[in-house]
Amino acid sequence: MSFCPTYASRKDHMAELPQWIEIVNKLATPAIAGVSALYIYLQYRRSVWLKKKDLGANVLSRLENDEELAFACRALDWGIGPLIVPVQCRPLLCPRDRETSSADINPVVEHNTWSLYLALRPRLHRKTLNDPRGLIYRYCFDKLFAHIDDTHRLLRQGQLLLEDLHGLEYWVKRMSEYRHLPKDRSGNPVRPNDFFQPFIAQYGYFGVASLGRELGVEDWSTVDECRAKTWIETAVLAEKIE
Repeated sequence: MSFCPTYASRKDHMAELPQWIEIVNKLATPAIAGVSALYIYLQYRRSVWLKKKDLGANVLSRLENDEELAFACRALDWGIGPLIVPVQCRPLLCPRDRETSSADINPVVEHNTWSLYLALRPRLHRKTLNDPRGLIYRYCFDKLFAHIDDTHRLLRQGQLLLEDLHGLEYWVKRMSEYRHLPKDRSGNPVRPNDFFQPFIAQYGYFGVASLGRELGVEDWSTVDECRAKTWIETAVLAEKIE
């Protein structure tokens, strides 16, 4: 004998369905909200990550696209050869005793590492004041050190990823230990650590050394000596710039 539900039992069963639907709805609503919140959070995290990647790429690209930074990087990399002077610095090449149009200015200077060394002394050397090439060196390298120092500040603030900055290691290592060392007036080579580090310390670009250490460039002994006020200039400064 099969059971056949009566009309009353079917009615009672149908009356119970909305309770189950209500329970499922109560469970589903927060679950959907949680999934939506998670999706929004992941999208936000991705957006932040992409901004960091873009900013890191911009930090590196400026070394090529900014004329002053590119000039300083070439001087870091080369020991000799012609350097194209940035447009903003070309007025320094104009003779002071006569008027010269921009069209008459030769926008190329010969790289000279002793002139570069004098230009990057913490206290401006009097010979650099009379050497347009030296003034250009000083201006462009000051901008480069400021750029690297600012990069470290952005890294410390969490706006950059260290993994995106390894392209700077090559340049920062040369700031730590310059390879193309000139000889001083007594014929002694300038110490590698004394080439740029005193200037970096004097003007407070300590982020250069800090970023260098994070990139694996460890030797910033002259910066440390300058901070401790124990560094002494060892090179005999020349009186003539060729």
